[in-house]
Amino acid sequence: MNKCGVFTALFAIIIFSPLQLNAANVEERLQRLENELEKKTKDIEKLEKKAKSAKKSAKKAHSKLDAFASKLQINGFMTAGVSTHNTKDKDYKGISDEVTWQPDSIFGVQITANMSERSSVIVQLVGEATNDRIFSTNMEWAFLRYKATNDLTLRAGRLRTAFYMLSEFFDVGFTYPWVRPPTEVYNIDTLKGFEGVDMLYQWSAGGLGGLLQVDMGSGVSEVDPKDFDLIKAWGINNVFTYGDWTFRIGYREARVRFYNFDLPADDNSDGVITDIELDHNHDPKLEAPVADNLQLQQLSDAGLIVSDASEMPANYTSLGLQYDNGTWFLMTELVRLKWDFDDYTIGIPPAFSGLLGTSEIVFPPASNYNSGYVTGGFRIGK
Repeated sequence: MNKCGVFTALFAIIIFSPLQLNAANVEERLQRLENELEKKTKDIEKLEKKAKSAKKSAKKAHSKLDAFASKLQINGFMTAGVSTHNTKDKDYKGISDEVTWQPDSIFGVQITANMSERSSVIVQLVGEATNDRIFSTNMEWAFLRYKATNDLTLRAGRLRTAFYMLSEFFDVGFTYPWVRPPTEVYNIDTLKGFEGVDMLYQWSAGGLGGLLQVDMGSGVSEVDPKDFDLIKAWGINNVFTYGDWTFRIGYREARVRFYNFDLPADDNSDGVITDIELDHNHDPKLEAPVADNLQLQQLSDAGLIVSDASEMPANYTSLGLQYDNGTWFLMTELVRLKWDFDDYTIGIPPAFSGLLGTSEIVFPPASNYNSGYVTGGFRIGK
């Protein structure tokens, strides 16, 4: 082979060898990129599947939330009132000769959760000022309602006591025509609610309609649970409607149980409680008559101690009549509270026995409270 042939061969080897090596590298890199692209594509497909799944879950959760919201109903009410009177140093239900917002201001929220077509839970929270002008929130309603039929409803839990025509709306100011309900009748504000069960039956016959309510349970004083409670309580409430007329008759019966007042027995205020003072305060043995005008709360405020015989029967009867044609309206209610103290006695500590002239008070066997009101009005526009 001549020199020219040799140089030509060597030149071809020198030129094509790097090209072959570069082609192999490019092919390897392309394969690697294809593999990475395939992996990225699979990752993207997984992310798309996760996104679709998350979207379905979100849609399902949103649907459940909509369903829950459709079953939940929240209502509220509020009354703001300013009060004062012109008699110095006198207080009436928290109203004095100073301007105050507390006695007539109230705020409430009612939550209804419909668990099914026939059953629901109702809770009502009411915030108002107490007698000592401290604003507090109470659970006025908390009961389970079951609609057994279209006409029969059963309820259990904390319910409103049906003392009056407007017991269900006692706290909702825009449902009645007064600044506040007449206190001569609407005065049992320490027992607005009770824990128990009731039955509501609606009926109609021709143009006459009616609601029968029967309940039973027990209640505790809402002013001070240590004052008294109701046991073996039951009641019946009948409401009849005919056209623009509404008539109501109700009857309630219970036993009122007063608690023993655990007061200091230090009669002479010397800082030492002796056995004699304990006997005088907690083991009264004498009895004496008492005037009809003595009130239990006044006696307890004076530091008197309730003896063990602290249970009495009581019953409450109420009548109501209302006419309302949308323009003229008339409302009237009559109530009677009767209680029988039986052998109910109050033991008097020696520190007060000298003042009252006896060491024990026996209440009269029975006493009544009768009251009523008449309200009329004319509506102008709305």
